[in-house]
This record gives sequence, C-alpha cells and structure tokens, in this order.
Amino acid sequence: MENPQDFRVDDVDVTVYPDSQLDYVFYLIPPYPRFRRDAAGKPVFQLLKFRGNVPAGATTAAATATEKGQPDAMAAGTIPTVDGEVAGAFLTFDTEYSVDEKVKDNIREQLDAQVKAKYLREGKAVPEGFQIVLRQPTWTDGDVHLLMEDTSNGLLPASPSPASRR
Repeated sequence: MENPQDFRVDDVDVTVYPDSQLDYVFYLIPPYPRFRRDAAGKPVFQLLKFRGNVPAGATTAAATATEKGQPDAMAAGTIPTVDGEVAGAFLTFDTEYSVDEKVKDNIREQLDAQVKAKYLREGKAVPEGFQIVLRQPTWTDGDVHLLMEDTSNGLLPASPSPASRR
C-alpha cells in the first residue's frame, strides 16, 4: 500500500487512502459520522417520549430496590419524573460515514491529476478509459460509544457495552 501522503487532497476534511493494488481506487474516511438521510433528505431518527403513572401493584425498580434495603430511586430523584409522573424517552437514529457528492467531485478531480502525473513520471501511458474510483471502507468490527450530558448532574454514567452483559 502506498503512503497516504503520496497523494494530497487540498481543502477537504476527509482522509484519502490509496488501494494497495489498483492505482485508480481510493478509500475515503470522513472525520466523523453524521445522521443518515432518507431519499427525501431528512435525517433518519425516531424519538418516542413517554410519561405516566406506575400501575397499582406493579413491581418497579424502585420498589425492588426498597425491598432490598436500597434507597427508593424515585424519592432519591434518580427516576425521571414530570409533574410527579414517570417520564422518559427512547431515541433511535441511523448514522453513516459519508462524503457529499460535491466533495467527492473535488477529490476525484485532484486525484485524477495526481495519478496521471505519476504515470508520466514513471514513463507509463495513461490507460484508455482511465477513471478515479472512490470507495468507502467496509467496517467489519468496532465499538460505538455515546456520551450524553445531563445538564443538572454533569455527565451520565455510561451504560455497559453488550459484550460486558454476557
């Protein structure tokens, strides 16, 4: 694989890596993920808010904690309430690492000139139908961490990762 510094792309906030075998293929890695957008251009996310009273006789985490001699979570203020009712929300959203088409066009134009100049330096002819191909790496493994701030108590504790719950 060539050194990524062998190819320079100016005025974009994207890391560009050349393919290890095909000199016309490059992989783009944006600096951060963004909300995935649907065909209409709207961010893909859903917010479900809830609030209500705990049904009479229901066993809640607070009741279980009290039975075990632990502090009552609701009385301690650790269960979110609105006007005395239990309240909360679930937020789901899709993210992606993507690059806007205008930025891709800029990158493609710069790399095209650089690869053609490299062919000339090496005394090679530019192949007929030569075209720069931009791809994104396929992520096969990794971790995602989300840190949220609670404006009243500082940072919320991180939830355990799925691997640590096994």
